[in-house]
Amino acid sequence: MPLASRNHILLANDPAWRQFVVECRAFMAEGRARTGDALELARVGLSPRELEVLRLAATGRTNLEIGDALALSVRTVERHLSNAFDKLGVCGKAARVAAVARVVAHPGSDPGVVDPR
Repeated sequence: MPLASRNHILLANDPAWRQFVVECRAFMAEGRARTGDALELARVGLSPRELEVLRLAATGRTNLEIGDALALSVRTVERHLSNAFDKLGVCGKAARVAAVARVVAHPGSDPGVVDPR
């Protein structure tokens, strides 16, 4: 999917961000239709904090910015992300993008809104 962005990693303030979200949701909806909503099963294993960290990552925040927003150290944020990646079955350099895409694609999940729990 070609996107107009100044970065090799798309950020929430890039003009192409909304298109990226729309495309990810459409892509994941197709997969969910084929897999019987395996995404929902994957999300069940995420802790509320892991989901919160992933939602902030979906807004394009860095680990430092996520830590500041949640009063966590960068190392703790990294650990929450690592645990979430394991639970979602993603790994490697693209793990963050893959995990964020799954959270963004979930119905009712707004990447710009974080549950304040």
